[in-house]
Amino acid sequence: HALRTPLAALQLQADVLDGSCDVAERAARATELRAGIRRTVRLSRHLLALARSESAQSSSPATTVVGPVVAEAVHVYAPIAAARDVDIRQAAPCYAEVASDPRDLGQIIGNLLDNALRYTAAGGRVDVSATADAGGVRIEIADEGPGLPESELENVFQRFYRAPGDATEGSGLGLAVVRGIVGRLGGRVRLANRADRSGLIVQLWLPGGDVTPRRKAAQTQ
Repeated sequence: HALRTPLAALQLQADVLDGSCDVAERAARATELRAGIRRTVRLSRHLLALARSESAQSSSPATTVVGPVVAEAVHVYAPIAAARDVDIRQAAPCYAEVASDPRDLGQIIGNLLDNALRYTAAGGRVDVSATADAGGVRIEIADEGPGLPESELENVFQRFYRAPGDATEGSGLGLAVVRGIVGRLGGRVRLANRADRSGLIVQLWLPGGDVTPRRKAAQTQ
């Protein structure tokens, strides 16, 4: 059902493109079609991730060292950030483990980075940090976007919800996927407006916190 409307829109755009003889109009329609395809692909991925999260077993999860997964996600999104003239800055890596497999943790970080980059204007910055904290790991991603009214900070975790006035490309599922995975892993996630400047900060906590023996020695050197 969630895919029916965007697929119908793609069909209409393709029909219009096929029936146009004007070169400029065809170029404009092709641009709209590509944007529609990107939105539909993103929606499909989020729906699959949400379904996988809801059907996954919650017992005996694997453990994953946080630092490499965060670094990989930052590496993947760095070209997108560069194209938008946004700087991603990652704090010192965290070598603690969390109760998650790498795919779930990567999905969480990727969705949050995607959100942060879409709302941060050119010339802005996204900061990523992870630290071992009270039996778990705290991950924070701060953007320099417009922020949200306090009344919307919880609403945006609902499926398909878009805050009033939000004109960015998105499916309204990214944060729902994040909360679903985090909840299954026994963690917590919340949004807050930044106190130091305009923008949002995502505060994520996952159980774990043990530093791997090999990394513990590296941190003391």
